[in-house]
Amino acid sequence: MKVLFITHPLAFQAPGGGEQIILQSKTSLEEIGAQVDLFDPWTHKVEDYDIIHFFSCLTWWDWKTVKSYKKPLVLTPTSWPAKGGLHKSIELFKDILKSRMGQREAYSLRSYFSYPDLFFPTTSKEKALLGSYYDIPTEKMVVIGNGVVAPKIIEDNENSFIKETSQRGYILFSGSIRPNKNVDILIKACQKLNLKLVVMGESSFNTKDYEAHCKKLAGPETFFTGFVEKSSKRYDEVYSACEMVVIPSDFETFCLSAAEGASIGKPVLVPRSGGTECVFGDRVTYIEDGKSLKNVVESLTIAHKQLLDSSSQLSIHIHDNFSLPSIASKMFKSYSTLL
Repeated sequence: MKVLFITHPLAFQAPGGGEQIILQSKTSLEEIGAQVDLFDPWTHKVEDYDIIHFFSCLTWWDWKTVKSYKKPLVLTPTSWPAKGGLHKSIELFKDILKSRMGQREAYSLRSYFSYPDLFFPTTSKEKALLGSYYDIPTEKMVVIGNGVVAPKIIEDNENSFIKETSQRGYILFSGSIRPNKNVDILIKACQKLNLKLVVMGESSFNTKDYEAHCKKLAGPETFFTGFVEKSSKRYDEVYSACEMVVIPSDFETFCLSAAEGASIGKPVLVPRSGGTECVFGDRVTYIEDGKSLKNVVESLTIAHKQLLDSSSQLSIHIHDNFSLPSIASKMFKSYSTLL
């Protein structure tokens, strides 16, 4: 089976969780016998592949071209239209198309959702939302969560991050530094509660000003690591030394970075908005509104009191339901139904 992965052109300029999922899925599918290539427009030909798998909806106009080759088309949308995360990106392109093409339905996103043969929403909530919003038949959607690779646990006496920075027992934010992640609010909340905070990640190519704003807010209790490669020892060290993983985003379709922390027994604090309840159930503390400093402070306080109470159960739950090999196996079986 030859599979071609395609995403939008600038995705890997500031890789986050979505890009890591693409790379990890590639590796895992190859381990069970598939050939997976990452699309290079100067090299690869659509006609040479059995399955074309798009990640993201940002280049939806290409789906029609792929279907002209009569190839099975799979889409991992990673979208949450009710929260505007997808729609804000799409509306710009729709406005451009309308100005050039008029108001024809042929150029609406809704009509282009008829081209994929199979959709891979990450949770049942995303599946229901996409189905109702874009009239996607249930039989064309298979819920496939993110494959979680547990960081390796590095003992304190072998942890170079602790030795080099003296950081230990901190709140960890892991991910892209963007306004929708509310990193600035988390910095203020940790300051109010006298908690140490480590921010692991970097800004997207268009959010450099926001990262600068966050660094200006930060005091000595906040440490920025910059970008850390997911497969590196440093990545494992940062997770191993933290006390809790906190992601106060507006919403998360899955929240991979929190799931990674949970997989090694770290308590996590995540937004209720999005698909997180499908992933974590009642095993975590939720933030109702990540933009509210008062709300984040209250949620952090509650999570601290409940520290470690259910973390072992959560770790087992993540391993049992979202291990990368099991997720890759589901993808492979779903591909097979299209062949």
